[in-house]
Amino acid sequence: MAPELFIRIEDYLDNTLSPAERLAFESEMRADPELAQTVALVREARDRLVRQWASEPADAALMETLREIGKEHFKGEALATTTPPKSHRVVFFQRVVWAAAAVLVLLTAAWLFFLRPPYHERLYAQYKHLPEASFTVRSVDNGSAAAEAAEAFNNKNYDKALALLEQHLHQAPDDAEARYFTGLCLLEMRRFEEARAAFAQIENTPAWMEEARWYIALTYLRENRLDDCRLQLERIPSESPHYERAQQLLKAVAP
Repeated sequence: MAPELFIRIEDYLDNTLSPAERLAFESEMRADPELAQTVALVREARDRLVRQWASEPADAALMETLREIGKEHFKGEALATTTPPKSHRVVFFQRVVWAAAAVLVLLTAAWLFFLRPPYHERLYAQYKHLPEASFTVRSVDNGSAAAEAAEAFNNKNYDKALALLEQHLHQAPDDAEARYFTGLCLLEMRRFEEARAAFAQIENTPAWMEEARWYIALTYLRENRLDDCRLQLERIPSESPHYERAQQLLKAVAP
């Protein structure tokens, strides 16, 4: 980010631009969403520092961090090594704000362009609501595996939960609840075809039908097969507890 841009942003936020310059800058922001976002980030950085300095004495660790940032971004300029006098605080503050804002913008850009999950993953995270596992113990032999599987699932240890559920299902293949949680484990592990197969086995079981249909749709969503996801969502009837969310998700994945 060019230093000249930050100077213009600071002048805008400090209300030091002329009326004509201010109108021109605001026109640029309306035409350039990235510029508007950058201004918002700089404003946030300034506000954070204002709040920090409002509660004196300033935190020593924060001050040291800001000085290090300043050294990195203002090589060749002498920055204060102790808390600046009141008369020089404004200059010190402006320099630190510039440096902190630059770092904030770079980190935000990295998040937006490199680290931010893709759209279908963000939708999946928004619409999945994994239940808490609490299996009914049906026998002494199988109870231990089922209880351990529930604990592992609730701790998000899906590999362990899956192994225990498969062990349990070997002894109780008609346990629809265990089959359902098997599908959830496979979905979280990105084994989409196997997850759909697990849900399909309980799709005709009245107590689990709507859960199976909903999570089959989410397997397609997470796999980014949006056409298949839409087709599956359209199968969810109005009486389903997932109908409202299915309609919302249909709009979100509309072509």
